Amino acid sequence: LSPTQWQELFCGHTFRQFEGKPKQACLHTEHSLNTPPVISFDIDSILGFVTSPATAAHGIRFYSAPQYGQNISTDVHLTLDRVDPDPERPRLIPSRLKDVPHFIFARAEGADFITFHLFFPHLPCSRDFNRLTDEQFSRWFDDIFYPAVRQVYDVDRLQHLPASYRHALATCRAPKVEDRLLETLTYRTQLQMTYFLPPQGLQQLWDHVLAAV
Repeated sequence: LSPTQWQELFCGHTFRQFEGKPKQACLHTEHSLNTPPVISFDIDSILGFVTSPATAAHGIRFYSAPQYGQNISTDVHLTLDRVDPDPERPRLIPSRLKDVPHFIFARAEGADFITFHLFFPHLPCSRDFNRLTDEQFSRWFDDIFYPAVRQVYDVDRLQHLPASYRHALATCRAPKVEDRLLETLTYRTQLQMTYFLPPQGLQQLWDHVLAAV
């Protein structure tokens, strides 16, 4: 092909047709068909409430040290009843999900975009929830979750899991801390570490969790 033909192929205009002048669009004479407006929907996410992580057919990968940045931070237009922060008014009040004490628990194996969040509507907290404390995480993992895991899964699975929440937290932070000569109070970078639990035993595991709670 000649240079002129290549230019015609890639640029879409021909010197012979326009005599070397660029194409022009006469906007004042341009007309378009009148299209009636229609309503369309864009589904960004789907939320649902499940009674057990056993709904993950291929198992889960649970977070051993959940991070604050993984919490629900926007209004998803769903509510749960939680305990009124005012101790003198013991009642349940409708609250946005982001204001109910919660944390990201796990992801579905084979579908990382499916996450499980655990909510604790009866856990006392301030009116604007931010995150669970390390003490509350320790109570959940050390007193409830890990004991339930040990009752269901074999030793070959347990040997790869952290011994406690503090152990998991130290493991997540160790690679970053070791790269620094000094750890400051504002330095909170940590890895997101997950551990796999197979689908066999998830329902039994959750039954033990509910019994402990």
